[in-house]
Parts: sequence; C-alpha cells; structure tokens
Amino acid sequence: MKAEIDLTLGQPYFHAYVIKIDGEPVATGERYTFDGASYISSIGTRPSWRGRGFGEFHPPGPWPGISIDAGLDLIYLGVYAENGRAIGCMSRLGFEVLGPRSSDMLLEDAR
Repeated sequence: MKAEIDLTLGQPYFHAYVIKIDGEPVATGERYTFDGASYISSIGTRPSWRGRGFGEFHPPGPWPGISIDAGLDLIYLGVYAENGRAIGCMSRLGFEVLGPRSSDMLLEDAR
C-alpha cells in the first residue's frame, strides 16, 4: 500500500491539500488534473472549523489552481447522495447535480 501511495503522490497530476491554522489541520482535499479537467475528492473540514469557507474552490478560496479562471475546462466531483451539507456547499459554489445516484464504485453480486 505504501508503494501505491508513493506512486500517486509522485504524479504531477495529483495534488493533496491540507489546510493548517496555527499548526492544526482543519481541512483536506485532493484533486487529479489532466486534459483540462480536475476531479476533486476527499474534501473534508473538521467539525469545529466548518462554515468558514474552507470548501471553496474559487479565488480567494484556499485551494490553488481549482477554478475555471485557472484554465480548467471542467471541474467535477462526486458527493454521497446522503451528504446534504456537502451538496449544499457545492451548489452554492455553482456545481449542479448532473444525474441520479450512481453505484459507480459499488460491487454488486451479479447472481
């Protein structure tokens, strides 16, 4: 597993972010950027730090390079359907739900 993590972290298209305030980690996120598109994932803010704009992806938000202004043609992400807080945050930032709930990453018994 360590080899896989090292390989991912070494790729120029992968960016991992940790926002710290006075040395305390308060928010995190990842993005994969290639072919003019960014996929954003693993976004989280510690509960005591929520509501302060750490999930914003546009200037002056804290996530460098994640904006149409940065030359991206497409920014997309996945949010769990039951995560109303994240859906609300992403909607305020201009994201739209493009389809119904998906079993994209689920394994289903084909029997």
